[in-house]
Amino acid sequence: MDAITTNSALIDSFDAECGVAGALLIDGDSFRAVEGIVSADDFRFPLCRAVFEAASALALENGRIDARTIVARCDADVDRQVLAKLIETTPTAANAPEYAKLVADHSRRRRACEIAQSILDDATSPTDTLIAQANGEFEALTQKASGGRLITTNESIIDFLDSLSSPQQTVRTGYKKLDSKLGGGLLRGGLYLVAARPGMGKTSFALNLAERIKGNVLFVSLEMPHKQLMAKRIARITGINSSRLTLGDDFSDAEWDKIADATQTLSSSGLTVNRRDCNSVSEIGVCARGIKKLQAIFVDYIGLLRADGSGSRYETVSDNSAALKRLAVSLNVPIIALAQLNREAERRDNKRPQLADLRDSGSLEQDADAVLLLYRADYYANGDADEQKPSPLEVDIAKNRHAGRGQIGFDAYLPVNRIFEARY
Repeated sequence: MDAITTNSALIDSFDAECGVAGALLIDGDSFRAVEGIVSADDFRFPLCRAVFEAASALALENGRIDARTIVARCDADVDRQVLAKLIETTPTAANAPEYAKLVADHSRRRRACEIAQSILDDATSPTDTLIAQANGEFEALTQKASGGRLITTNESIIDFLDSLSSPQQTVRTGYKKLDSKLGGGLLRGGLYLVAARPGMGKTSFALNLAERIKGNVLFVSLEMPHKQLMAKRIARITGINSSRLTLGDDFSDAEWDKIADATQTLSSSGLTVNRRDCNSVSEIGVCARGIKKLQAIFVDYIGLLRADGSGSRYETVSDNSAALKRLAVSLNVPIIALAQLNREAERRDNKRPQLADLRDSGSLEQDADAVLLLYRADYYANGDADEQKPSPLEVDIAKNRHAGRGQIGFDAYLPVNRIFEARY
């Protein structure tokens, strides 16, 4: 103990860890009071960590936890005299939870310093990348601080009643039938998956949803530049084919007037799109936190997201879907992520998509609160959509944790990016 530095913060950390370890040695029942507050990784000092790990192992085995069993479980090189000293210097086991909170706090502080130091040491990575990665690390620390705690029934009742009295638990899509089927709209903190094969109109459907949501919305496109997105948005208002608006054309005076009116209308829109790449979930988080009173995030599409770590394609998609869910909860907004289904549907006579077509796409189905599958029969029959005649678009809510499932019909005028709920 004499070898410990005189740094006051470090002494506090050491004393707190000794307090937890001493409490466990005095009264094994203290483990139940601290196990939801700290983990073995939070302990910096090997002796205190060894005591906690021994108590954890005994608890897992439903064994008796006391000084004798803990000492027997510790490695042979653990100094028994120091363990006895811990018992002597710990005033009472009743303070174990408070000691544990200090241990957890010091652990998070050390991790925060490590994150900051990693930024200082990295002289080559782009600044935006450093900020995004650090933000993701800090978000994980915040979740660790708030997670793993117990809540009494009375506390849970209060939280539940507060949520009932709040009118902002869902975000309306503007499509009445869809909102009704989803249980009132998009649940804040929910992850919604819009999945289909190419050509079904995923981006157009997502843009129509985003335009209808009242308030500020972030639309992250990993596939389409913002100018092409603007062409689709103007096409929806003007009725001018989005391809003409994207490629440029000899517009008539009347069409120019429509374009001018459309830009005026869109100037007051709360929809924000990414100019630069937002290639990871942490980068999306940085962008989202810069938008005040954010209502929803759209990601087009999840398969193009880069992982913050490394791994196989399957692992990358799994990590990103889990990270999107965490981000949705952290920001308290729904995240609508687009996904591409595998080719299994096209091998079937009935080409309607199924949840099984998400296989080999990580844990998308597991992480999503709801999965919406898009299907257009005329795509396989006729190919290109007609801008004058609606294309029947089926939206199948194949999974929904919070309300019902079933199909909703839409009339899609895809060349002009207009999608309406069908009357049938």
